[in-house]
Parts: sequence; C-alpha cells; structure tokens
Amino acid sequence: MPRSFLVGLVAALILFVGARVSVARFQGEASKAEARQAELADASPIRVGEMTPKLEFHSRRFPDYARICARQTLLSAMRKSPGEDIRRTHTIGLHSDEEPEYAQDVLRELLSQSDTVLRGRVVGKQSQLTDDLCWVFTDYEVRINEVLKNNRAAPVDAGGLVTVTKPGGSVIIDSTLVVTLDEAVLPLPRGKSEVLLFLKYIPETGSYESVPGFASFELNTATMKPLCARPAPRSLPTDRLLFERMLVSTIDRVTP
Repeated sequence: MPRSFLVGLVAALILFVGARVSVARFQGEASKAEARQAELADASPIRVGEMTPKLEFHSRRFPDYARICARQTLLSAMRKSPGEDIRRTHTIGLHSDEEPEYAQDVLRELLSQSDTVLRGRVVGKQSQLTDDLCWVFTDYEVRINEVLKNNRAAPVDAGGLVTVTKPGGSVIIDSTLVVTLDEAVLPLPRGKSEVLLFLKYIPETGSYESVPGFASFELNTATMKPLCARPAPRSLPTDRLLFERMLVSTIDRVTP
C-alpha cells in the first residue's frame, strides 16, 4: 500500500474524528444553553427586600440553611463572582439518616403530623430570598383535586387553591440567576403531573408547609415518585393505584 495513501487515510481519520468531537462539543454547549434558558424562564425576577407580607412571613421559616451555608449570603456570593450564576445544593430536609423499612409506618407518621393531605396540581409559583439572604424559598399555588385528610381548623375543598411554601427555587437578581436546591425537598413539578402533599398549617398566613420526611409525591398516569433524592421505603409501591390504595387504607385505620 503506497505511503501517500496511508498518510492520506490517517489525515482523513483525524479530520473525521475532529469533526465528530466538534459536533459533540457544539451539541453539548447548545444543550447547556437551552437548559439555562429554561431555568431563566422558570425563575422569579425579584428586587431584594421587596415582597408581599405573606412572602415576608414565609421568608423567616427556613433558618437552618444559614447555618449550613456558614451565614454566607447569596448577595456576597454574587459580589465575589460578578456575572456568574450562583448555585447552592444541600441535603438537610430529612432528619434521619436511617432508611425507613415499612411504607405504612412512614404513612402513619406523616398522617400524624399533617393537618391536611391533598392531591392537586401546581398552577403558579413565586420564589424569593429567605430573610437571612442565604437561601431561596418558593410559594407554590396548588389547585386542589381531592382532599384526603381535611384541616379541622380551616377546611379546604376540591377546586380551591392553597399556598404551599417550600425551601429551594430560583430567582433573577439584576440579571444574575440564583438557584438553591435541597435534594431532600425537591421542587414541586408543573405541567401534566399531579402532586400528593402531606401538609402542616401556617395559621398566620392561611398557607401550608410540608411535614418532614417523604411528604411530597409526583403522580403521573400510572406511577408515583417521591420528590426526594433519598431512597424511599422498599415496600412503598411505585404503582400509583397501589400507592393510593395503601394511603387510603392507612387513613381509614388512623382516622378517629
């Protein structure tokens, strides 16, 4: 085989591999750009310190994150890295490192701590900085589809709206994207999915917050998924129908 042919073949292979790498890099960069644009569209533009009385009250309900962040505010992070996105991720939403064994025990514990258990759909949200400026929290507006356990102090009805406040979320401050995530308290999804929530009442604002643990679930047509990065109990069904039957059965047994 002529030497010139081999040299040409090697050169062609190098060009081919280089082209594939360039295409892959371009596609990766394009994918990242699309993901960031989606984040920007989902984030809440805010002015620091300007919020409704309800948001202001909720901003004081998440003090643990300041300790985890060594009281380094998000604004100080912005000053240190001007023009860059600010991202913080921690996992402090669960109080135990032990993996629960039995799903029904988990459900009974959740029910004992809950004022309301409901199934619904997220129809709106607003994120803001916590009072200490170390984290982001989000107030979700949830349209109720079904009430499984009602709040005796302030009953809710199917078709109504409730506000659910949770740690984590994304905001835009002076064109800077700021994102915080507690992997033990994943965001509530919007769109076609429903959510099933175990909630504690906040009488001062008439709103709700999640009880500790596996308190939020995403419901799709046939499946259920806990909104938590931690492993769920092995006996907890991922089939939506079986999960809902187990929950209703547990509610019937523990309700006086």
